[in-house]
Amino acid sequence: MTIARGTDFAINHPWWLQLVAVAATVVAAVGLRLALGLVITRVAKRIGESRMPQWRLFPGRSAALLSERREQRTQTAASLLRSVTSFVVGAVAIVLILYYVGVELTQVFAGVGVVSLIIGFGAREIISDFLAGIAMLGADQYGVGDVVDVGPVVGTVEGVGLRTTRLRDADGGVWYVRNGQIPRVGNMSQGWGRAVIDVPVPTNRDPESVRDLLRKVARSMRDEPQWQSVILDEPDVPGIVELETDHYVVEVRVRTSPLRAQEVAAELRKRFVDTLDAAE
Repeated sequence: MTIARGTDFAINHPWWLQLVAVAATVVAAVGLRLALGLVITRVAKRIGESRMPQWRLFPGRSAALLSERREQRTQTAASLLRSVTSFVVGAVAIVLILYYVGVELTQVFAGVGVVSLIIGFGAREIISDFLAGIAMLGADQYGVGDVVDVGPVVGTVEGVGLRTTRLRDADGGVWYVRNGQIPRVGNMSQGWGRAVIDVPVPTNRDPESVRDLLRKVARSMRDEPQWQSVILDEPDVPGIVELETDHYVVEVRVRTSPLRAQEVAAELRKRFVDTLDAAE
């Protein structure tokens, strides 16, 4: 079988037909990409909203938490799949356009100089970024919506592409980090978080009484309906962690659902202050 040459089409057809073919190729490529993107989005949404089977549940992990992780992972896979789709559709469209305008395809595909040029422009880095993205997705290191620390920046994952991960930091800045250059990942959205509160107390207060009072306040907050799903375990009050001449510091530790530690810590500080003031 002989590979068709672009010059054959260019020679045997008028220029206006070439222009029509190029325009039709562009329109078809854009339409196909939009259609595939819509299908991927709908399938990902349906998978993310489906209920978690009972046999998939594990001790210590609620169905709601597992469903949320699955939805985030599905969104991440959909984002990566859309990037792959764009690359494949775009590559096919470019080859067809080159054929219609009269470029000799056999020389393009077989030319060693072109291959060398691609490598020179970073094909190795592209492959490295792509493989890193696939490995990240397979290991479930992070997903769309997670708050992560990837070294250069800490932020919320907004998208995972073929080469880069898009993050938005606390100041609203958008960062694009190459997947192959992420040295390590710290995920603050998986499993649980921990609120650690240091409570300064005057030295004239009895340490054991203060510990019991702080533990009682934390337990009371945990038993309230709006906090039952946020505070996951029995509050821990290990005792004095710092001693000064005029005060000592009692530490309180509370395990929370992901990304809720600061909210819990702020509420507990307020309640500790009110309770300690009232107990004087």
